[in-house]
Amino acid sequence: MRYLLAISLVVMPLVADACWHPWTLYNSTSLFRLDNNKSESKNIRETNCRQWQSLTHRDIPLDDIEEVVYTMPVAEYEAFYAMAVYYEDNAFAQWIKRNDPEIMDFLLLAKRNEQMRFQYSSKWYYPTMKVGGPVSLEEIVDMSLGNASVRLRDRYLLQAVRALTTLKRYDECLKLWNEEISLLPEDNFMRRLCYEYIAGAYYHTGDVERAMLMFASYGDTGSMYYIAKQQDMDLTTVDIIRYSYLSGAPLSSFNGDIRKMIVSAETFPAVDMIGDKPVVTDDLVAIRDLAIEAGANLNCADRAQWLYIAAYIYTQQGNYTQAKAMLSKAVQAPASDYMKESIEVLNIYLDALTSVYNSAYEERLYKQIKWLDMMAGRDLK
Repeated sequence: MRYLLAISLVVMPLVADACWHPWTLYNSTSLFRLDNNKSESKNIRETNCRQWQSLTHRDIPLDDIEEVVYTMPVAEYEAFYAMAVYYEDNAFAQWIKRNDPEIMDFLLLAKRNEQMRFQYSSKWYYPTMKVGGPVSLEEIVDMSLGNASVRLRDRYLLQAVRALTTLKRYDECLKLWNEEISLLPEDNFMRRLCYEYIAGAYYHTGDVERAMLMFASYGDTGSMYYIAKQQDMDLTTVDIIRYSYLSGAPLSSFNGDIRKMIVSAETFPAVDMIGDKPVVTDDLVAIRDLAIEAGANLNCADRAQWLYIAAYIYTQQGNYTQAKAMLSKAVQAPASDYMKESIEVLNIYLDALTSVYNSAYEERLYKQIKWLDMMAGRDLK
């Protein structure tokens, strides 16, 4: 569907009369799109399931892992845990029941932990106690830290941090971080998941600066907004995005903030007439300049996306020459297939806006629309 819209946007500028602006329906759709459209929670879930797969067996479907780890309610897992033999067809459940009591025990603790954390403030909550296992957050902490499993140690540390955070025992969170968690490899997934809890612990113990730095490097702009508001900091959205970029956070962790700003410029209430241009604010210009800066950094892993952002905002401003210059650099930078398609769609659109309609352009346009039609056919399958 998005390519059908792109085809329409390509053709519209070609039918404009001399007395009309190009037919650019900014408030109807947006061509803007970046990598990683999944939410952060979905990315975490998928990565975690893949890690469970590596700890068990590579042939186990990720959907089966997700069902047991994320979907199965505590009561159902407790019943599964108590079974002598499992007769259902979930491959992950079959594997851990037959081969891995360590994982069975860990998942019981983790599910109890999440349930107790969620219901901790309710005076009506009582643990089920259907099978053996922890029945309080304090016991979660003790069992997590006392468990002897080496291969699941990082996972138990995360459970301890979560329970300690809910109990507001922030000093103990920081002690765990300094003495053990921070010593894990930087690419350790559980270390990464501990990060936001540790940042919160720093905030609650008064180290606001370190908390902001940790949230920024994680790309947690929501927590940064919260702290800025609580501390009466004079920080704009652009400041927080820049801070996150300079702290090394990947663009994927805060590209939703940028997309919201760009699309808002196209759907502003005043943009409701054919030919009206987006309302490019000073903040959006600042994002454009940051994108140019990031795109010029050869060590930046997201160069193609940053250059695309700069090109897109230049297009919104009507500065097609600079837009094409940015896009030509984006084409040369490493990019996913998804981003290559995004870049090509914007390139086609800019070509339609800036070209003289003659036989040479008509031949080029035919190839472009043929490619868009192929993409549309693929999307509709």
